Amino acid sequence: RSLFSSAPGAAVLHNDGRFWLVRREGVLQRDPGGTEQLLAYRREATEPTPVAADSLRQDLAMELRAHIQHFANSLVRNSYYREQPRAHARTGGR
Repeated sequence: RSLFSSAPGAAVLHNDGRFWLVRREGVLQRDPGGTEQLLAYRREATEPTPVAADSLRQDLAMELRAHIQHFANSLVRNSYYREQPRAHARTGGR
């Protein structure tokens, strides 16, 4: 779903070791050292605006960490850009 539609959507961005989870409720930025900062989501704004909403930051942090874990594990398994291998059916005369 689109981040800009009325239905909830999200985008995960990665650049130079930084990750962002962008949702209509806010933008969570995580730097390479693990520091996280919640920013206001403003489509037209160019300067980040910090937000003090600890429960929202915690929720977005858990979601972003899950995305990062999936991304990193998929790269390690070399499976990020291909389907997982399927189990082969047994052969042997049964």
